[in-house]
Amino acid sequence: MRALFLIIATALSMAAQQSTTSNADAERYIRDSESQWAEAVANGDVSVVKRVLADDFIGVDAGDGHLYPKAEAISWIQDHHTEFVFNHVDEVKVRFYGNSAVAQGSESWERRRGEPRRGRFVWTDTWVLRNGQWRIVAAEDLIAPPLAAKAGNSDDPSAAKQQVQELEQEWVAAEHNHDAAALRRILDDKFVASFGAEKPYEKEAFIKEIVSGDVDPTESQTLTDRTVTIDHDTAVVVGTDTQRGTRKGAPYTAVYRYTVIYIRRNGQWVAIAEHLVEVPQAK
Repeated sequence: MRALFLIIATALSMAAQQSTTSNADAERYIRDSESQWAEAVANGDVSVVKRVLADDFIGVDAGDGHLYPKAEAISWIQDHHTEFVFNHVDEVKVRFYGNSAVAQGSESWERRRGEPRRGRFVWTDTWVLRNGQWRIVAAEDLIAPPLAAKAGNSDDPSAAKQQVQELEQEWVAAEHNHDAAALRRILDDKFVASFGAEKPYEKEAFIKEIVSGDVDPTESQTLTDRTVTIDHDTAVVVGTDTQRGTRKGAPYTAVYRYTVIYIRRNGQWVAIAEHLVEVPQAK
């Protein structure tokens, strides 16, 4: 009997560990997907929306409350993404209920024109596990004011973190649009960038490299897995940059791990150094 009890207890413990591991992997996937969907609002990459929304998806519009299907979610991004400077996730909380999960969070955005210029989407998404794949079957959004920084406290880490994350999205938009003026504002005069083992680029050489050639509307960048460390007037961001586009008529995806150092100069965050390393693709 004692041996049988130990066998049963061991089996239950292994099942619990497998469930915990499975939920951890699923939570990571859901968080990453929510972040990619948020950034698609500004970069126009609808591939993630096509992937994560179930075919029978129904959403509740944040503006007038009408119900919209998957096709409308995709077409809205295609029609409106150029209106946004950036849109990024502030936080995501995920809770599991068997083969279902509820993700709740918010994302901050800035538009190029119109009022309000800045704001947030606060949302609840319902995910289900079907045929081994997590998909969103329902979403409800509302529009909220932007997160307010604490007045008079330049060392508030949460406010500084938000400012740095927003600056990163402006940087992504500036590279996509070949906006040299925006890049000169974002990058410090002492800025230096290095890519793998290549020779480092100084500020003007970096900008020249970025803005050369025509703007490719198929290109997009998605920042995920970001860790932001704030220490007074210095910030370090470590994350993943997934770049998609077409090259010689064929689609490509390149994934980079990056580290960027920002400093706060005269009350404004600017980038002073960047290093990227390409992640080898699995064969």
